[in-house]
Amino acid sequence: MQRRLPSLASLRHNVGRVCLVAMVAIFSWAVILAPQAAHAAGGPNTALINGDTVTGGSSSVEAAQAIADGFTVTVVNGTTWDAMTAADFASYQVLIAGDPTCSFLAASFTSNADTWAPVVMGTSITTKPGNRILIGTDPVFHRTSHPGADHLIKDGIAFAGALPGRTGLYFDASCLDGTRGATTVATLAKLSTGAGTWTENASPPCGGSVSLVASNPAFSDLTSSDLQGWGCSDHETWRTFQDDWNALAVATDTPTKPTCGSDPGGVPGNTVCGEAYILLSGVGTVVTAPNITLTPTAATNPLGGSHTVTATITTPTGAPLVGQKVDFTITGQNAGLSGTCSPATCVTDASGKVTFMYPDTNGAGDDTIVASFTASGSKQQATAVKHWVSATTDAAISASGNTLSATEGASFSGPVATFTDPDANATASEYAATIDFGDGSSSAGAVSGPTGGPFTVSGTHTYTDEGTYAVTVTITDVDTPGNAATAHSTADVADAALTAGTVTVSGGVEGSSPTHPTSTFTDANPFATAADFTATIDWGDGASSTGAVTGAVGGPFTVTGSHPYIEEGSYTVTVTVADDGGSTTSASGPANVADAPLSATCAATRVSPMSFSGLVANLTDANVTATVADFTATIDWGDASSSAGIISGPTGGPYTVGGSHTYGATGQFVVTGTITDDGGSTAPISCPIFVFATTTGGTFVVGDQNSAIGAGVTFSGAKWAKLNNLSGGPAPAAFKGFEDTPSEGVTCGTSWSTDTGNSSDPPAGPLPTYIAVIVSSSVSQSGSTISGDTLHMVVVKTDPGYMPDPGHPGTGTVVAQIC
Repeated sequence: MQRRLPSLASLRHNVGRVCLVAMVAIFSWAVILAPQAAHAAGGPNTALINGDTVTGGSSSVEAAQAIADGFTVTVVNGTTWDAMTAADFASYQVLIAGDPTCSFLAASFTSNADTWAPVVMGTSITTKPGNRILIGTDPVFHRTSHPGADHLIKDGIAFAGALPGRTGLYFDASCLDGTRGATTVATLAKLSTGAGTWTENASPPCGGSVSLVASNPAFSDLTSSDLQGWGCSDHETWRTFQDDWNALAVATDTPTKPTCGSDPGGVPGNTVCGEAYILLSGVGTVVTAPNITLTPTAATNPLGGSHTVTATITTPTGAPLVGQKVDFTITGQNAGLSGTCSPATCVTDASGKVTFMYPDTNGAGDDTIVASFTASGSKQQATAVKHWVSATTDAAISASGNTLSATEGASFSGPVATFTDPDANATASEYAATIDFGDGSSSAGAVSGPTGGPFTVSGTHTYTDEGTYAVTVTITDVDTPGNAATAHSTADVADAALTAGTVTVSGGVEGSSPTHPTSTFTDANPFATAADFTATIDWGDGASSTGAVTGAVGGPFTVTGSHPYIEEGSYTVTVTVADDGGSTTSASGPANVADAPLSATCAATRVSPMSFSGLVANLTDANVTATVADFTATIDWGDASSSAGIISGPTGGPYTVGGSHTYGATGQFVVTGTITDDGGSTAPISCPIFVFATTTGGTFVVGDQNSAIGAGVTFSGAKWAKLNNLSGGPAPAAFKGFEDTPSEGVTCGTSWSTDTGNSSDPPAGPLPTYIAVIVSSSVSQSGSTISGDTLHMVVVKTDPGYMPDPGHPGTGTVVAQIC
């Protein structure tokens, strides 16, 4: 860059800058001045400033704005910077290089670029590239005269350091003298991976004509007015740059205008062009590019003539783009030839157009003409084809194609090409035309037009599918068959519209029976087949799946599917159909999913002591995804008391319902209850049980051959041995029917013992209505001790009259077996 001579205005800026530095020093935040201890890659909210590149070191504007962004700042001198390793640089989330004098790029910044640049690009220590910003002006130098400079510094540092775990770069390359341009370009190449090269304009007009051409969330408060009207809004610009960068702002008063875009804060659709001077590389930049077309797209001329094409550039809203430089190149038969533009500078005029004309110098063959320009780093282009043919004895005809617009399945009728004949007496009847519609079909075209032309070729055709087709029109002079012309164009065939019908859903029980939706739709294309479509069913429960499309050619078509719901309820099922040509339609309908049925069976034991604890019911749910949290249970114990049941079991079941209860009396009870699913299904419980008591001090005994259900028994009395039959033989007469060891807790398979006679101390009467009684198969005596086995235990319903005296026997009826 050529260094600016210090005009009176620049002297005023320098004086202001000195004052500014002093003020910054007074009011600056506390800043770390030495390298920090190593952090993980891209240490959170840490910034490193090369002190040689800023004015004021820890009191610099860059340091203050980085702190305002929430960064902890470290400032090092150039010697320290040069000595730092890749790991040192990777411990910071953003590296900052400013411009301290508006004419000097610190050597310490670029001399160590081979160490820090790979860190920024994610190829050394870090694994992903950080955000990068390149600024071609000096906002510190100009901030005293324009407050927008602070916005640019603050937002630029925020953008560069926006990605935790990475190391970004804020790089102010201005004000750069021309001798250091090569160093800057070489450094930028290390910070780029895209195609293209960097080309610097070191001497742009330096005025205030600049504009934003892209947007990024970090610059949401930055406007074009913040950048305009500086003493020198741009000190250097880049006419070309590698395409992994995008222009954020351009200088619009530069002699070339290779980069275009729309100001995000300006009039929607308006496009501005110029040379880029603020560029971004990283995440979240949005660029809106203009459009370019080139006409005619195809043409045929005799050898030795000339050919003209017109490039038209419009903004995204369709308005003409004025002042855009367009590049034209030729490949093919006349590859490398130059031509002339109108306007001569190849810059678009007020209608957004520029024409290009070139001669045929290499004879018969085909050329391809490419018109292109760059928009915010992205190349936009359009192409056209030219056919050069040998002259005939008849005056040569020249033809060009018309672009066709049609809809699949609907008949198109209209002009497909135009042509001229230098013969002023030529009439339409002298020509024949054949139209190849590009889909494997062709037909004769109708030629019309006045004597001497121009003439039009029209045709009628129905495309069976959407797409872009190459249309070729061959025109022949019927009186001179060798005098022919071919016109090339395209047919843009749109997808026919889809119309959705209704969605009906049948079936559906949670976890067991899937729903089956049916949706219908039609296609305006009578040639459509089911294979043209894909269908997606959104089931309304967070799940979606592909639907099956069926139907005859031309429709109507049906979409079907199947889906199991985990829970009951009402869901909205949405069926979306997409044509392979781009048309879509959707329809919705309700799916009412029922609660799965419950089934319960009694699980309680037939008999129970007065203190009941255990299972009451077994439960199954047809919903294989149900959990115990889905259920509640209430148990009615049959004695006018109830309690909540305890439900357990794995997902999908089976489950059990348990509970505990202490009865106040013995007897026969029916335990009932209800199990309820949170979706509404219920299952009843019903379990008859005998509740028995155990006697104190021991247990009564009966013989095994008298213990059948329904049998009358004598379990105590003077004649016990005579009235009880045992399979192991007669019992000793001294046993009166009551054992006292163990005194409680007798279980089947154990043995017992007692004293002879009535000395075993049987319980006082009256006895409970239902008591537990031992069934023995063998009773024997040894001295004063009588012992026996416990073959079974039964419940006996006692008769009145019992007393703890052998003369008042205890009798009753066996009603149930305990074990």
